[in-house]
Amino acid sequence: MFGMQGRVNRICRVIVLLLGVAQTGVWAQRGFYASQVYFNAAGKGFVLGDSGRLYTAPSAAGPWSMQVLSRAKGVPDLHGVHFPTADVGYIVGSTTLLKTVDGGQTWTEPASTPFILGDVFFTSEKKGTATGLFVASYTEDGGMEWSNVSYSVTASNPTSFHDLVYFNDTDGVLVGNNGEILKTPGESIHPTPNDLKGVSFPTREVGYAVGENGTILKTTDGGVTWKPQASGSEEDFADVFFLNANLGWVVGGFSSPAIFKTADGGATWTEYKGSYGSFPYGSLNSVVFTDANTGFAVGINFFLTTTDGGVTWKTAPAPQLSLYRGNRPASLRQSMQDGDALGRMLPSSTRPDQARQRVIFAR
Repeated sequence: MFGMQGRVNRICRVIVLLLGVAQTGVWAQRGFYASQVYFNAAGKGFVLGDSGRLYTAPSAAGPWSMQVLSRAKGVPDLHGVHFPTADVGYIVGSTTLLKTVDGGQTWTEPASTPFILGDVFFTSEKKGTATGLFVASYTEDGGMEWSNVSYSVTASNPTSFHDLVYFNDTDGVLVGNNGEILKTPGESIHPTPNDLKGVSFPTREVGYAVGENGTILKTTDGGVTWKPQASGSEEDFADVFFLNANLGWVVGGFSSPAIFKTADGGATWTEYKGSYGSFPYGSLNSVVFTDANTGFAVGINFFLTTTDGGVTWKTAPAPQLSLYRGNRPASLRQSMQDGDALGRMLPSSTRPDQARQRVIFAR
């Protein structure tokens, strides 16, 4: 039932978005798309877009500039980024793995992959994990060679993991479809039937996971057990960010942005609406705060900033806008849910039950 409802929601989302695109006099940011906003340890900001568009800023104060990342196989859509140090960082995307050793000024391709990857997390300059459609792989040599993450699957169908966090080289938490949460090393659990899209651990023990139909889960034992929280919403949540154990934000949306905030560890959640201009259609894929007041949220048609802790939001136009291509999913995480995604993304010789067994990278 949840799968059917999710498909209906996605169809409605596409219809509403297309109706918005057809209107005249719409907001100037119509057509902007971003999958993630991120700040590294040096305070440099990164916003990942489609068609290789990478927006960067030296700090939260800006200004933002754009570069287009290309590779031998063409220009990729960018989905996830992580910097284990101020200089070394990794980006994953549509059949793409990119690496920088100079803080994001230049990027190289250490390995190739035939798969669409959604997110990445490195615990050191050379050790990290990347996730995507039915795959989760780790590297110990800076992305040259990759091996499959080993775990016991309890779901009836293979899972696409949408977000992940690691505390050290071996202990991490991955969240994905059908409410699957994998605490490595170990078995996966399913505290909810809803797809999970985002995870945030402000401390080693306290963590939060969010997903479709207003799902918010909390753990206080490092991800061993999870309890649902009452969000008071049926929105599809795409991302969560906590600055500390009590102060956090959740974003997503159906046909317009959804932004929720808690200051008491998730005991209560408050929704905040903003003035988003004359083009109200779209949703949010990612949120991050650099301090208790300064935050950013990005997605379809929106690049938003706040300076009062998320109570009010304003648009922050990127230096150049990418083109919206019809029924683009709200994020890679959204596209992974679609039943026909496997046929679109995997080589024809790869079956769903084989996908996890394949090493997804090659030199």
